[in-house]
Amino acid sequence: MSDQSTKEKIITHAHKLFAEKGYNGVSVREISQAAQVNVAAINYHFKNKENLYKQTLNSCISEMANDMRGLLEANKEVSPEEFSIIMFDYFIENSADLKSSFKMFVIDSEIYPDLPENNDEVIGPPGGTVLYECLQLYKPNASHDDLIWAVRVIFTTVIHKALLFTSTCLMQSKKMHKTEKEDFNELIRRVVRVTINDI
Repeated sequence: MSDQSTKEKIITHAHKLFAEKGYNGVSVREISQAAQVNVAAINYHFKNKENLYKQTLNSCISEMANDMRGLLEANKEVSPEEFSIIMFDYFIENSADLKSSFKMFVIDSEIYPDLPENNDEVIGPPGGTVLYECLQLYKPNASHDDLIWAVRVIFTTVIHKALLFTSTCLMQSKKMHKTEKEDFNELIRRVVRVTINDI
């Protein structure tokens, strides 16, 4: 097994455990057992638990940002309204990862990764730069601050609705499933329209 695959394996298992139990609820030994590596491997790659946690969050952030970039490149010249629905579908399809990452941000909000300058997250949530660019095409005269505000409003709505849509109570009713999806799509479209009109 290469060093890179060992590191990725540790991050994958650490992500699951941190999401389930929080930073303080997980030991390095527990992560090493789940990843089937020795503690020395974790110390070698990450030095300590805090660095592992930060790199785990950074990995989630980078993956989401890259996915958002790929979605926009695959749907060039799409409107912000339609791109928001594409993002919503992406978060539904990846709801397990979304929920675990969201838990990590909420439970241990004081432990954030050190973000490099010019990082995507300076603009907003992971993938914020992509939505910013999409909005800027439709509102080229909008100020930078207004575009950042719009990104945050739209992302908040999309992520909230994706978390709600994939919650157990809604998923239990297959009859409601299609209707709820259409309702959520329309709500997201309306939020995007109102937000764009306001900038």
